[in-house]
Amino acid sequence: MDFVIDKLEVVDKTKNLVRMQLVPDPRVWRRTKVGDVSGYLHRLDENFIPDSVVAKMAKNLKGLPITTNPVNYPGKREYLKRSKRRLSASATKASQ
Repeated sequence: MDFVIDKLEVVDKTKNLVRMQLVPDPRVWRRTKVGDVSGYLHRLDENFIPDSVVAKMAKNLKGLPITTNPVNYPGKREYLKRSKRRLSASATKASQ
């Protein structure tokens, strides 16, 4: 299931610790009912996930840390420089 961040709270800036509330991405999922069961319907493949399944998933994931490892590969620094220039040029063009 695809999620977007609905609320974000910094818990400890020195440890990069945040608390967030995730909601199903409305660009991908829409609220609906199938019979008398409420849930989320995927806009493209029409998979249906009942609210009871989403609630169980949220209960199981609550409080778990989300971690990431830094990306390390040859040429990363140059890639980031090029990306920054490209994004800057794109933003400049868009603002004109």
